[in-house]
Amino acid sequence: MKLGEIKHFIIRLKSFISKPRVIVQSKYVVLNDSDYCQNPIMVFGIHRSGTSLFRRILNSHSSISCPPESYFFERFVRMAGDDDIEAGLAGFGYGDRESFLNEIRKWMTIYHEANLKADGKSRWADKTPQYVHCADEIMALLPSGAQSILVYRHPFDIIYSIYDRGWRFGEYDSDLFKNTVLYVRDSYLKLLDFEDKYNCYSFRYEDLTADPKGILRGVFEFLGEEWEEQVLNYNEKKHNLGTEDPVVAGAKGFFSNNEKWKMLDQDKIEFMLLSFDGLLSRKGYEK
Repeated sequence: MKLGEIKHFIIRLKSFISKPRVIVQSKYVVLNDSDYCQNPIMVFGIHRSGTSLFRRILNSHSSISCPPESYFFERFVRMAGDDDIEAGLAGFGYGDRESFLNEIRKWMTIYHEANLKADGKSRWADKTPQYVHCADEIMALLPSGAQSILVYRHPFDIIYSIYDRGWRFGEYDSDLFKNTVLYVRDSYLKLLDFEDKYNCYSFRYEDLTADPKGILRGVFEFLGEEWEEQVLNYNEKKHNLGTEDPVVAGAKGFFSNNEKWKMLDQDKIEFMLLSFDGLLSRKGYEK
């Protein structure tokens, strides 16, 4: 085992040992549906790109509530595009397109709104990696004041991390490694396309870990929120647990975890290079 691998193992072990053993979930409250947040925040990023760390940073701000991954937004996106559901709601008096979409919007966001009230904050944020593939549709359903943050990481490190865990997303190829490469490539292209079309803020995970204060100041300035030093100490705040990497729950501070993809076999590296030909440089990454 190389020195870098040993160091990373020790960091993860210490994080796991020190992670909270008991987390008390927030109690949700029923709210008046006329008092919905008009400027929610969507965090879009591929699995294993640092979004779990970032959501804890957001959740540490006094104005922002960012709970664990929601997963259910994409179901409501499908409902919004279902003619039968629209016709069904028309029979209940929601006959025009805008009133139909407004109902879908309320259903989609009600748990965020209730959690927001329970937290006593003014706006909510969502980070769910699966939403990279329906980001446009989600933004179309949210209020016009909604903002989006994009989190990038070197695609090869993302591929390594997903493949190392044996996860399968999508059905791109029967071979797990090739499937992972193609899934990450598709997701990466969707992020780049989204950034070209929307007024959003993006940063790289590598830059966040190297200069957390500098990157985060830019994030909160874009969001129109006051800078709070406490976001740098995100580990001192309580955060509800979801399906995220349990090691993140015990993580403290900021540390880099880069270039592990270089440990892959040469044939796998060649396949990644071929699949991402011309794409890496778009966010300043190198081979």
